[in-house]
Amino acid sequence: MEYKYYLALTSQLPFCSVPLRIDTYSSCQFSCSYCFSKARGGSSLAKSNQEISPGQLEKRLNQVSRGRISGAVDEFLSRRIPVQLGGMNDPFSPWEREKRRTLETLKILRDFYYPTLISTKNTMLAEEPYLEILSSGNFLVRISATAGSSDTRVKLEKGVPLWEARLRAAEKLSSRGVPVSFRFQPIVYDENEHVISMIRSAGSSGVRHISAEYLKLPIEKSSRQASYLARSFPNMADTYRKHNARQVGRELVLPSSAKAEGLYQLRAETIRNEMLFGFAENEFLHLNTFQSCCNAADQFLKNANFFSSNILGIIKKQLNAEKITFHLPDNFWVPTNSVFSHLNSRSRGKEGDEAGRSPRERWIKLLQDKWNSKSERGGPSGFWGISDLGEVDRHGNKIFVMNQEAMIDF
Repeated sequence: MEYKYYLALTSQLPFCSVPLRIDTYSSCQFSCSYCFSKARGGSSLAKSNQEISPGQLEKRLNQVSRGRISGAVDEFLSRRIPVQLGGMNDPFSPWEREKRRTLETLKILRDFYYPTLISTKNTMLAEEPYLEILSSGNFLVRISATAGSSDTRVKLEKGVPLWEARLRAAEKLSSRGVPVSFRFQPIVYDENEHVISMIRSAGSSGVRHISAEYLKLPIEKSSRQASYLARSFPNMADTYRKHNARQVGRELVLPSSAKAEGLYQLRAETIRNEMLFGFAENEFLHLNTFQSCCNAADQFLKNANFFSSNILGIIKKQLNAEKITFHLPDNFWVPTNSVFSHLNSRSRGKEGDEAGRSPRERWIKLLQDKWNSKSERGGPSGFWGISDLGEVDRHGNKIFVMNQEAMIDF
């Protein structure tokens, strides 16, 4: 069955610099027990799997290259904002051996030299014919791995290649000139010593970049994931609550203060091993020294632009300023077509805000509402080291200040 929604903007648009995803399959055959995609409805049952039609992607890229724009997604493509291949489901799950949808998609992206981030847990892409395509295109490969002890990794990751096999794949890709990142997501709390060992191994395998994010613990009682995790890690929920984890949606999330020291430690080790480090936790994204969120894609992809017309972009532009104020400069690009149909109800803003406003005005209003919200979630005070100054500017927007101590190591 053809996958209608293989290409889309994600609801991470208010803070992500690469919010455009491509999925070659609508489901995943791996069984990682922490999987955010399954937990949030992004992956259907295998029997209902849908597949990309590579010809449709080729047709769309051809139309965009000729200036035929039919919506916000096409505007992102026209600006060559990178796509994330595998944004919701692994593009190299076992189906790919037979169906080859990802292979055909990679050929098209290579032919357009389109900037592409690939996210996978598999090692298949380090084999031919994938290796030749990747080495001749405009790709950054992100190999995901649970970060912790070997016993923990076995419990959390099912049906995926071993960590050692992924290291070998990274080395093979790197030797062919393909930039490789290891995406340590999730990191298991209190197992940092094992993560440091993994960082050193990654550096020895030619990896160029590490990103890090702690486990968001699924807790929905009816969820098979939550039940399995409770059996496999009987003390984990108690550990999270002891560290004042809060429930966000269907997950327990550690507070920034509980994650900060460990993340700074991992960053220091990554730098010692001559790799770039990316904070992948939303509230730490502003501390990354590169333009592109946590993934450092601007350091590796060619002829690419990045989306900065969001809360994160506004903050990063003012990190060294005395005060952080709400202002979206005129040269910050916003699509002329509406993006709101791509956002979920929680991200879309208030109903009725669209009346008489252009897409840019609507987008600014959405950001303004997040900026001034009493909730920390999505606004500046939700970022590590940023606090509400208790003042407003002449437009009534809150003014924030950055604690410069948060910019340095513990």
